[in-house]
Amino acid sequence: MRLPWTLSYYIARHFFVSFCIALFGLLVITSMIDVVELIRRASGKENVPLSIIMELALLRVPYLATKLAPYAVLIGSMMALTRLTRTHELVVARSAGISVWQFLAPAVALVMGLGVFMTTAFNPLASVLLLRYEHIEGKYLTGKPSLLAISSSGLWLRQMETGEGNVSEHIIYTMRISQSTMEFSNVIVFSFDKKKKFLSRLDAQRAVLEQGILHLYKVIQSLPGQPPKNFDEVKLPTTLTLSRIQDSFASPETMSFWSLPSFITVLENAGFSALQHRLYWHSLLANPFLMAGTAPAAPWKNRHIGGCRYYHGLPALLLYRHYSCAWLGGYAADHAGRLVARYRGDDDRGGPAVTPGRRLENKFTEVGFLGQRIELLLHIGGINRDGFPFAFRCLKA
Repeated sequence: MRLPWTLSYYIARHFFVSFCIALFGLLVITSMIDVVELIRRASGKENVPLSIIMELALLRVPYLATKLAPYAVLIGSMMALTRLTRTHELVVARSAGISVWQFLAPAVALVMGLGVFMTTAFNPLASVLLLRYEHIEGKYLTGKPSLLAISSSGLWLRQMETGEGNVSEHIIYTMRISQSTMEFSNVIVFSFDKKKKFLSRLDAQRAVLEQGILHLYKVIQSLPGQPPKNFDEVKLPTTLTLSRIQDSFASPETMSFWSLPSFITVLENAGFSALQHRLYWHSLLANPFLMAGTAPAAPWKNRHIGGCRYYHGLPALLLYRHYSCAWLGGYAADHAGRLVARYRGDDDRGGPAVTPGRRLENKFTEVGFLGQRIELLLHIGGINRDGFPFAFRCLKA
């Protein structure tokens, strides 16, 4: 039996209203927690007014909405189906020969459309506001302004000088950085005094970043009003390290869905790993399917929908979902460590760490530990991983 358009619109409208209510409630709760956390962080800082804290909290709301959307879909679907069940509208639909999957189809289509909208249209807005959030946070809370700007022509680094000398900052340009040898190619260093006045320019064919020193080779020095001078090498004191440079990259969340592919290409051409940004981009691609796959979990809340009495219900399904993700995370952690070691040219026993890969490996390891804890809860509850497939057959169409 084909579901009428009028009934499909009616069910989809209920799901949409319930989704908006659930998302609004989750955003209120998380925003309140965020405000409390920002107040705690600002308590030890001077000249951080309450208006800045509220601005920071509001700037994070769109980003939180994208993260909370799958949970809002789950809660909103349960709210909509519970209401339709209490008014016996689903009972009438079932008696008319409409299956569970038929009256879930409008909800799944609606949620898929919402996922596409949030990925393609809402995500760029959230990323712009989150980038603004990080700039204000660096100015008032962390005190760590961005040290790096990256473009298709190369990388621009900024080094601030805090000594008693006349130089206040260096602007360093390089076309490419090799992580294995810490070598910069086609380097230009601009020096400015404390009044932001140009002092000198150094052009080098290559440079090597050593401990506390940027070693420039085959250097041409240009000073205002003087002819250029050639040097075989120049040692420039620096506080830059590879980890500090990598930490200065824009986080993937501050890049929009449409600008991520080009940024990944630029990042890889500059000699850096773009694995974190690539993973985030693929997670955005999968977000509509994640949201669409969350909506069918709602009937587990009501044991009578579909004629099934499954007493593990929704908690078991959620545990299974997190347990599967944790198992995959533990599997990925093992292979991530091997890939990082192979990329460094070291064996599996250790060696110098590559910051992005090591951070990713640590995150995967944490997820693996979460999987062990969830597995323990499953065993305590008497639920076996292999026993879940029969539960899906319990939802009769």
